[in-house]
Amino acid sequence: MIYSVWDYDKKKYDYYDGASLPPPAVGSFRKPSASPGKIGFSPEDLAAEVPSGARYLGEGDDPQGVIGKKSFSLSSFGKNNLYMVMGGIAAGLTLGWWYWRKRK
Repeated sequence: MIYSVWDYDKKKYDYYDGASLPPPAVGSFRKPSASPGKIGFSPEDLAAEVPSGARYLGEGDDPQGVIGKKSFSLSSFGKNNLYMVMGGIAAGLTLGWWYWRKRK
């Protein structure tokens, strides 16, 4: 089965070939948020998980097969989550500064 995963950096779909997964159980989709400002779903809310071991096929402008999302892996850490990376850098600099001041 072909999975199409949106790459926010390249603004294109990445295509993966992986094993077919059973359809999700009825009612397993996340309910819309009741908080104001959140309208509908993002693609990741309803996308199927790309199975581990899926083979990268290429990229393109249009989706093919099933819309998917990549599960967390160390290779995808920091991708599309700029605030997490910036927070880690700030914490590292703060700890480094604290340590430097402590040893004087």
